[in-house]
Amino acid sequence: LASGWKVSANTSYDELHDFHAGDKLYHAVAPSLAIGRSYTLGSGYLDLDVSVTYAFTKIYRSYQVAGQFDDAGDNLRSALNLALLLPLDDSGYFFFTPSLSLMRSAYDKGESIGRVDYLGHGELALVCRFTSWLYIRAFGNYQDKRGNEKAKTALGDSAEYVNWDAGLGISASFRF
Repeated sequence: LASGWKVSANTSYDELHDFHAGDKLYHAVAPSLAIGRSYTLGSGYLDLDVSVTYAFTKIYRSYQVAGQFDDAGDNLRSALNLALLLPLDDSGYFFFTPSLSLMRSAYDKGESIGRVDYLGHGELALVCRFTSWLYIRAFGNYQDKRGNEKAKTALGDSAEYVNWDAGLGISASFRF
């Protein structure tokens, strides 16, 4: 699109299996739509986008651990995402990528009707690109999840949390 605007649509599918019993426990189909814009900042880029995802879910067999299906129930997720891509060298192999996201999930099926979750996420990452499609990434991130009273009643202690993560990963990216 003109002026750096971009629109994307995709669908994801998630499935949880009990491999010992051979049973499918849960699945979700989640189509999404996002619109955003990229801004040039010196030699880097700032990406800002908003997205909407609707998750169609089905539980086939309940799991015995409380809070395991904390996203069970059809839900509408809306998100605001901000990401910065800063090259650290002139060759384009090393990048610093801080990002922030705010997400709201509103549930509208079964016992979860009326439940609302809020998730804040911040991340700092260093990326080393080996080729145009293969790269390694070191990251640290912070998540803060909150829920309304319905979420607290349904999920107890797992309705809200603060989490710090760090890791190292290798990724491949293909466009077609």
